Amino acid sequence: MNDIFKLILLIICVAMPQLGLAADTRIENDRISTGDGILLSAIWTIPTKQDVSFIALIIPGSGNVGTNGDVSSPFVGFGYGGQKANLSEQLADKLAENGIGSLRYAKRGFEDPTQLANQTIPYLKSDAEAALKLIKTKYPKLKILLVGFSEGATISTMIAAERSDIEYLFLMAPPTRNISDIIEYQFKTWGEHLAKVELDKNSDGKIDLEELRQRPDATLPLVGPGFLPARPIDLDRNHDGVLSIATEIVPAYEATHTAAKSLLQQDAFRSWYESMLKVPEFFTLAPKVRATVFIYEGQKDPQLNPEWIELDRKYFLTETHYYKFKDLGHCFAPLDGNIDEIKTSGPLDNAFLTIFGDDLESLTERN
Repeated sequence: MNDIFKLILLIICVAMPQLGLAADTRIENDRISTGDGILLSAIWTIPTKQDVSFIALIIPGSGNVGTNGDVSSPFVGFGYGGQKANLSEQLADKLAENGIGSLRYAKRGFEDPTQLANQTIPYLKSDAEAALKLIKTKYPKLKILLVGFSEGATISTMIAAERSDIEYLFLMAPPTRNISDIIEYQFKTWGEHLAKVELDKNSDGKIDLEELRQRPDATLPLVGPGFLPARPIDLDRNHDGVLSIATEIVPAYEATHTAAKSLLQQDAFRSWYESMLKVPEFFTLAPKVRATVFIYEGQKDPQLNPEWIELDRKYFLTETHYYKFKDLGHCFAPLDGNIDEIKTSGPLDNAFLTIFGDDLESLTERN
């Protein structure tokens, strides 16, 4: 009997935090009707413990992403250490914790595969605008935030450049260069950088056997067949036990970059890629934004060169806040692997969530 009592007490203790969260937050399922008549599943997360003055639209990153915001894929990576990477859900919870409601939604194509070909920037921007229309209908008096991650940050910036009713713009890992530069960074520059910085420790342009012994389990990303990682020694073309950055590493990544550009011309990617080529340059969009801007970037981002964001944020002419996270990648999680060579898709690290939460808390002080 005593053991049964302990078991019941343990169950109650585990359940209490969940019960408390449910009591303070209302979760509602909904549907967004897009301009072309597609219905997208959506979730409202609304705090109930206090008056709500703000509502956020969460716009997810690239890929076939559902309401939870998991952008995991072979090209972006999977959850750090095998964890769930539900980015939109994490953002919604942090917003609610700070008294801000939110709407998040599944991208077209997630539930209806026939719409995968329409996961292009014009359609995705139109879908986000349809979500904003729903917000304005249901909560006409609340101030609006846009919270965009990666591709979602691009769409958020495009929308905020056109509308005056967006009060705050939260951009997580925003692309600020054109898609051609981004692809070159992802499939060429990032891997070369890892080889130079992490493996060529004496910076002599060569990686010798002694340097390789220091990182015996290290791989170089994307240079194996099918964009898989490869052991550095497998790139030793002349079999002399020394890897030349200039004549072996760089050509290997040039081949990877060429293969990636070819892949983007295939049916599965062509429509999306061509729509990305037509996105207005960031330096033309940013000056049109009237919202207060918050920018977050990971310093170990394998998708976007962190230097771009640091340089290009100057194009915003409004109040701008900028944060960089030394040890986090594109999805604001640590990277996996021996030399941080394995991309991860989340979950959002506490280092990011703390700063994000502080910024959200500051909104109530401003208003």
